[in-house]
Amino acid sequence: MAYNFKEMCWKDVRDQFRKWREDNERRSDEVIQLWEALLENHVQKTGNEMHLILEQVLIAAFDTSRLDIAGKCIETLNIEFPESMRVMKFEAMRLEALQMYEEATDLLDEIISKDETNAAPRKRKIAILKARGFRSEAIKDLSEYLKTFMSDQEAWHELCGLYLAEGDYSKAVFCMEELLLHNPHSHLIHQRIAEIRYTMNAIINTYNKVRRNQQVFRRHTRKPHYILIFDFIGFWMFLTESVLFLFSMCFVTKKYKDN
Repeated sequence: MAYNFKEMCWKDVRDQFRKWREDNERRSDEVIQLWEALLENHVQKTGNEMHLILEQVLIAAFDTSRLDIAGKCIETLNIEFPESMRVMKFEAMRLEALQMYEEATDLLDEIISKDETNAAPRKRKIAILKARGFRSEAIKDLSEYLKTFMSDQEAWHELCGLYLAEGDYSKAVFCMEELLLHNPHSHLIHQRIAEIRYTMNAIINTYNKVRRNQQVFRRHTRKPHYILIFDFIGFWMFLTESVLFLFSMCFVTKKYKDN
């Protein structure tokens, strides 16, 4: 959306930001655009909303890969709230965006050591493992997380997706069944469980069919070649006789009806 900056002032931007927060809209590109054009130099005038605006701009900066703006917002928040675990989490997110995963993980571990009931840093650690492609470690940490935060439905969804990526369909079904306990009337969860179970049965049937084919092949390959030829001829003779029998039955039936 294009804005006419000449007709707007920083108060208009403040009010617009407030409306987006209340409506739970991110509008990351527009937030950054308005921030740089009008509000950045007047943020101190926003009073009690300053910290909310800084966090809003910070998240928008992460969304748009404007890590320079994110760094400035974190620096301002850190001055206002030194040793704040919330600000530390934002700093860990900045390090994660810079692909400094080890430093981000160390900072998240520090937050967890200070507050073991804080779910956000634990989930960020799992997100880092997933981003790095360490699915097994992510599954392990997420399973441990769910032992403490069993009612986190998003975490069950995420664990289900990780199990599906690993091809572990039975455990994926278990995760969806846990979600079903929270939302027993959700048709989407029922549908998801049905899809996973259908996939499980299809794989099992395919596996059994391959096993049967392998057994038949092994059984026949032990026979001499001339016996295999006789088996082949016998099969075609049986097939021919069956077709002739069906034709004769059809002819007899038609003649019986005509009479």
